[in-house]
Amino acid sequence: MTCRSKHVRCDEKQPNCTRCSRLSLICSWSTPPTSASQVQHGPQELRNLPLEVSTMSLSPAMESPLYCSTRIGDFPERCGLDEWWPGWDMDDGLLPCNFMASPNSSISDIYPQGLASCLNIENFERIFASSGSDNLQSMRNMPGLLLHPSASLSDHHVTLPNSLTLTAPEHKALRHYQTTYSLYRTTKDPNWSTHKVLLSLGSYNPMIMHFLLAVSINDYSLRKGQNSSQEAENHFQAGAGLLIEMMKLGMEDDHVTTMAAYFFIYLYMSKRKSTAPHRLSQLSLTVLDYVERHELNTRCVAFFDSSTTLVTNSTKTNNSLLARLIMWTFDEDVKCSFQSTGGHLARHLTKHSARTKDVYDASRNALATHWGAEYPNSQQLDDDVNSTVLEFLWALMPLWQDINDLSHEHDPNSLESRSRIEQTFLYLEQKYSSVFRLSADAGTKPRPRVLVNADFDVVLFSALQIYYFRSILSDLSMETPPDIQSALKTLLTIIQRTFASRGTELHDRLQWPLFLAGIETDDAIYKDWIFSRLTSERVATALQRTVDAQALSGKRFRMAEIRQMLYDTEDLSLPGSSTGFLNTI
Repeated sequence: MTCRSKHVRCDEKQPNCTRCSRLSLICSWSTPPTSASQVQHGPQELRNLPLEVSTMSLSPAMESPLYCSTRIGDFPERCGLDEWWPGWDMDDGLLPCNFMASPNSSISDIYPQGLASCLNIENFERIFASSGSDNLQSMRNMPGLLLHPSASLSDHHVTLPNSLTLTAPEHKALRHYQTTYSLYRTTKDPNWSTHKVLLSLGSYNPMIMHFLLAVSINDYSLRKGQNSSQEAENHFQAGAGLLIEMMKLGMEDDHVTTMAAYFFIYLYMSKRKSTAPHRLSQLSLTVLDYVERHELNTRCVAFFDSSTTLVTNSTKTNNSLLARLIMWTFDEDVKCSFQSTGGHLARHLTKHSARTKDVYDASRNALATHWGAEYPNSQQLDDDVNSTVLEFLWALMPLWQDINDLSHEHDPNSLESRSRIEQTFLYLEQKYSSVFRLSADAGTKPRPRVLVNADFDVVLFSALQIYYFRSILSDLSMETPPDIQSALKTLLTIIQRTFASRGTELHDRLQWPLFLAGIETDDAIYKDWIFSRLTSERVATALQRTVDAQALSGKRFRMAEIRQMLYDTEDLSLPGSSTGFLNTI
């Protein structure tokens, strides 16, 4: 028998095999891999990783390096570089399939031979290649340490319950994940957030920990203005190797762990310099296939087990977290779709909006069910208070995807789509009128979380109004309609208030709305202020060129032309600029 984690011959001796006993390793023969349902909850789990590191000589099994030992510097409390959206530079795609097919095509249209034949292991491996076939081949030939849960270069380590040994720099990367990364991705208390749940999952699962470290190290490097980190890439490849191995062994039925892996892959690949857009399309199709094949939309909202009895508390916990991971991955895919990359999963979830709403409802109690009795009453109250504003935010995701499809001119029924989109704007504004009233309360300082979330809802709603207006525009010289003028004023008023009253961690998510405001406003004072708040030189340059071209022609630019300015790396090559627009939004 071949050892599933070490990839060497195993004598299958119980309770620990001879090799693991000799090398003092944790044996994976005696116990199956830990699934999400087996992760412990409560105060004994990974609340805060210890700041101390112990010293211990490496065992012979660790003699080959898995990742470089470049030391990460001290992490600041806040970082100014905005990272609300993912990004990539474009290189040659490696995938043989037609990933630029119409979004309304069925899977059988894109893959007449069936999706499974295209999404085989070889093609799936290609998703993870950083640049060209050489990297893919080196990934396949990487030593057994690729899948070794205890691999490490340094003898300064912290051993987690998953037996993964962390170096001191990697430990600092986890601190960055908890104290910085989590803060600008959610307004929730980071100690009781979904990101903390994923960290807890990673503490028991080497694959998730590798992906989490890849995302955190890469994020820190980008915020410091550095090139993509090789250490982050090696962690990513290690996690990818474990995921591919899991697929080969047919162990994809741990749906929470698998969806968590896919979510982290989105977070990492969408910011990796060498990621081709086609690979994100492949990723989107792969996740869609996984969701459909395992009927996850139905599974995570089922309250009864078909076998006879009510589902167990453990199943409820897993289903709620699974639902949240589906929704968060939906969010990432919508953003990728804006650039004409990905969007297959988002389009599917948008098409089946009623079921997707059920998935969202199932995700509401993910945190409370995860921590159980340990979840503070104050946090449960916070969830209840923010329930409506967060529901509004997620209700905007299908609308966003509909506009994406319309703006890319992929929808043959554009008149029908436009009518549906316009009705959705009216419906959401009426249904969530209380959120608009909350945001209009400018007197409360400092603004509590519910008002901060309400502000962002209204900003995003207004930005989508501008985006939709630009997407359907036929008369490029027409006056700005009153409703767009109102949306523009609302958007800029709230953003100015946010910049004046909050820390920089909330500025990240405002970059895309700021850019849309910049291309539409004709107020010189507002334009100057917008330019002063854009943190990406590339975005500022694209906006300046758009503004100058519109002023020269006396007409607006279409969204397709604006996208070309944003994403054309040759046209917008800047000194010291190595990442695309979506990397900074």
